[in-house]
Amino acid sequence: MDLAKEAKISLIQPSLASGSTDPASASVDMSGYGSATFIGVTGAADVGAQASLQVQDSDDDSSFADIAGAVITSGFNPDDKLLVIEVKNPAKRYLRTVLTRSGTTNLAWAATLAILHRGRVTPAVVDATHSVAPVSV
Repeated sequence: MDLAKEAKISLIQPSLASGSTDPASASVDMSGYGSATFIGVTGAADVGAQASLQVQDSDDDSSFADIAGAVITSGFNPDDKLLVIEVKNPAKRYLRTVLTRSGTTNLAWAATLAILHRGRVTPAVVDATHSVAPVSV
């Protein structure tokens, strides 16, 4: 797979200061794509902290519900870890993630990325929030 040409990569959740709130990410429109891979990046975590990333779907981009089984949870003390979850052939057009930070203390969140792939038309549209520079060597 030529990721730079065949996938759409978006930053859907920017960094979040250390805390324990449960924010939802921006949504992604799955029109034209068959799969989405979400990558959550933890930051510094205090002892006892834990993070979960749940994928939700929607027909109208406003009423979201959890997708059963589409959740990943870190171990405790997840300093600088990746949480990766893939949704293939989603039933609804829009997807987003919801971060849950739990445990007894704080956890910083570095970012959540969405990689839309298995596009029906290539090349994929490059998201305006990032730059892509494919290089052949």
